[in-house]
Amino acid sequence: MKFASKQLCFLSLLLTISLLLAPFVEAAEVSLFQRIKLKT
Repeated sequence: MKFASKQLCFLSLLLTISLLLAPFVEAAEVSLFQRIKLKT
């Protein structure tokens, strides 16, 4: 039971981090896409 709660805590932490990083990743992808578009 202790292991399961630890796993759940890790998953929630991972979800929080991904939610926090999502806008930055999206912005980076957009800028990268625009750069590729400009090159061609």
